Amino acid sequence: MFERVNIFWEIIWLIALFFNVVSYTEKNDRMLFIMLAICSFFYGLHFLWLGLLTASVINFFDVFKNLIVIKYKKNLYLFISFVIVYLIIWYKTANGEVLSYLLTFWSILSLYAAFYFTWISLRIVYLIATFIYLIYSIVWNSISGILTSIIFIFVLSSSIYILYKRRWFWWKVRYYKYLLHKKWIRLFSSKYRRLKFLRY
Repeated sequence: MFERVNIFWEIIWLIALFFNVVSYTEKNDRMLFIMLAICSFFYGLHFLWLGLLTASVINFFDVFKNLIVIKYKKNLYLFISFVIVYLIIWYKTANGEVLSYLLTFWSILSLYAAFYFTWISLRIVYLIATFIYLIYSIVWNSISGILTSIIFIFVLSSSIYILYKRRWFWWKVRYYKYLLHKKWIRLFSSKYRRLKFLRY
């Protein structure tokens, strides 16, 4: 019976991991936050089973945060309110754990990125936050946390690179369109000047 329970919670963790990886491959910020909301819910269940109350409550709150931030980007009042909520969660659940400081800082950094960054810059801050979570996992001696962090670092790095190449590609397209447009203007204006000259 105990083994079945363990397998169930490991499946919960794998589901959370799946949605987390998918979220970091999303090119659209809206879909990224929706996927993060789903994975936060499953992470909350997983951490609750592990007895990590701070991590569990923060992840359950992140479900609400990730959905709210889609509509209320750069809302200072909401951002400050959420920071206060994170600090209250830390104060009520820390129980003297030093690692809870690191986890709370990671959550606030992710919160700031969600409210004030978009596209490539958003993913860069998430990448920095993932390194913080990697340190947390190493100190906690969590093998699954370390492996998860390494996967996220790889996926986020790949996503940033792909988005950067995409932006660079479209920048070149716009630049060449501009050059072509300029060339046609020059061509037609010169022809117009010639025709105008021939009229007189």
